[in-house]
Amino acid sequence: MDRKWTLLAYVSMFLSVALLATPKFAPICTEMMITQSGAAVPMRCHYAFQAEYLVGIFALLLSGGLLALKESGGRRVLSLLLIASGAFVFLIPQSWLIGICAKDTMDCHRTAHWMYAWAGLLIANSGFLAWLTREVKETPTDFNEAAHF
Repeated sequence: MDRKWTLLAYVSMFLSVALLATPKFAPICTEMMITQSGAAVPMRCHYAFQAEYLVGIFALLLSGGLLALKESGGRRVLSLLLIASGAFVFLIPQSWLIGICAKDTMDCHRTAHWMYAWAGLLIANSGFLAWLTREVKETPTDFNEAAHF
């Protein structure tokens, strides 16, 4: 199990780095919105991807913790927190949370699709990691042990 666990923990680290890198290297809207007072402020998608960057940092720290912990209870908790952080990546661009631009042709929508892909893979990988930490009952190996079980 340790080899499989280590490999999947490194996959989680890769996906977390992808979550970190995508908002910094993929295009997001660079246009500014002019307020009624005449000040120029970034659009909603700028703040949404800043929040997703922070979630990526959190996911990277959790993924590093997966490699450091040896106890199955702690590993399960970190795996479940990674699932929650992946789900949060899906929630941030929703209009009722932070949101992104309303026009589907804006660059932030393409970047959001990449973020959804990374987050979906992170959720699936972390779900498998959480499944690996399950408690397995040993089955009796011979008939005499089965009678006392």
